[in-house]
Amino acid sequence: MAVIWENKWKILLGIILAVIAIVWFILRPYPAGDAAKAALEESAVMEASVHDAIRFIPDEEPLAHLIYYPGGLVEEEAYSYFGEAMAEAGVDVWIIPMPLNLAVLGSSRAEGVLESVGEAPVVIGGHSLGGAMASRFAQEHAERLAGVFFHGAYPDEGGRLDETDLSVLLITAQNDEVMSQDSYREGLGYLSAGALEEEIIAGNHASFGDYGPQRGDGEAGVTHEDAVVEIVDITIEWLTTLR
Repeated sequence: MAVIWENKWKILLGIILAVIAIVWFILRPYPAGDAAKAALEESAVMEASVHDAIRFIPDEEPLAHLIYYPGGLVEEEAYSYFGEAMAEAGVDVWIIPMPLNLAVLGSSRAEGVLESVGEAPVVIGGHSLGGAMASRFAQEHAERLAGVFFHGAYPDEGGRLDETDLSVLLITAQNDEVMSQDSYREGLGYLSAGALEEEIIAGNHASFGDYGPQRGDGEAGVTHEDAVVEIVDITIEWLTTLR
């Protein structure tokens, strides 16, 4: 009898370990690349009061405060190169880490930033799943925000913004094969007619962060660094219209 129970426990332990391995594989995040790590080491400030947010602070009074929600299963550090570049252009940037690297589990985390920023306009947005969750936050806090931006992302019905006065910027990438084009077009229906759409030529879904190739994505014909130059230029031009 003891041998039988011992075998059952071995089988149960094997099943548990297999499940853990599968969950780990599925939830394993895309890590930050070298450019993002360098920016993180050079310029970032960690804000423990806001879930250990990564903050990039400009040298002068900010043009705006920008809250960034990372894409699903992408480490928040991967957006540090973008954050540093935006800060150099005069924007106070907050990159918000998410539980298990999934913004759907932490969509309200931007609340702490709203309690910490100054008088400059505040915008929120993010990449992929992060953008969708940011729009849900924006819908609930529209009176405290000036705009919403989407990087390879779009709102769902739960984050519709067509009944708000928020300015909206959508930046897509020409070779993005991760984002559903049908869902993107549907998402436009949840925005007002004044939403601004821009495209990164030769960019792909992973161009918005420095985390290497993403499964199912198209091939990028532009480096992450060059893509960020375009993204920053587009974003700064948009932000100047909010003041």
